[in-house]
Amino acid sequence: MEATKKKRRDVDDFIADVKAKQERKSWRDVIAVHPAADLFPMMSESELRELGEDIKKNGMRIPITFLGLGGDVAALLDGRNRLDAMELAGIDIFTDDKFSKQVRWNIWLPEKQIDPYDYVLSANVHRRHLTTQQKRELVAKVIKAKPELSDRADCD
Repeated sequence: MEATKKKRRDVDDFIADVKAKQERKSWRDVIAVHPAADLFPMMSESELRELGEDIKKNGMRIPITFLGLGGDVAALLDGRNRLDAMELAGIDIFTDDKFSKQVRWNIWLPEKQIDPYDYVLSANVHRRHLTTQQKRELVAKVIKAKPELSDRADCD
């Protein structure tokens, strides 16, 4: 009788876990990503897993950053890898449709007049280990997003 109750609890726990995973949304289903955030390549899955384990052990040290777009609308500027790493490590990002306590974040309001591309470059260029090819690709993306930075803008 006791063994039957234990099996039933195990099955009930398993079903509850499956339902919870099905209801859980990815942060990517909820948060808009600003195009400037896509300038830098994503980390590999192994790097994300390592980062996720570090966040699990030590907490999120560098907050994710949003750009306020007016009203209640904001887009993620910096933090895609941290959020992906947290998901891979099984760290809850949301609690009741709000960020969980494990997620540190800040927001630049529209009144601050920051350039999102300048912010992303400044926040990432020195902390990321980019290959020469990745640096070339980054320069090409920046020039495409901000053609006024190119010294060849008038070469038509």
